[in-house]
Amino acid sequence: MIPCVMTVLCTSLILHAAAPESRVITDLVQQRVKTLEQLVALTTQQYRTGQASIDDYLSAENSLLEARIGLAADQPSRIELLGKLVDNLKKMEALVRERVASGVASTTDHLRAKAARLQAEIDLARESERGEPPE
Repeated sequence: MIPCVMTVLCTSLILHAAAPESRVITDLVQQRVKTLEQLVALTTQQYRTGQASIDDYLSAENSLLEARIGLAADQPSRIELLGKLVDNLKKMEALVRERVASGVASTTDHLRAKAARLQAEIDLARESERGEPPE
């Protein structure tokens, strides 16, 4: 059984990124980013040695990108990070599609992957269309 494709929560992250947050929240998000950076480094090493799957790696990387979106101070940074998230989710969707074709994953898994990718694309389009407020 393959791991469930993560739910993308970018819409709320974009809204929070645009609004000022307390120092406590910012510190917590920064701690989360550092933790996820460690997870991505470890998962990358494990993937290279065959101890982790590409799903594990992509899920860790997606979580890190989402956390960084929450810290992004400006629209160009959010757009860049959302673009990377879309790219990762496309890779994950293609992987799941291959697994469905070979009979090791279900159509439900593919639909979850597709829905996550589409949500990220919607979030990217919304952020791209949204004007950056003047400073």
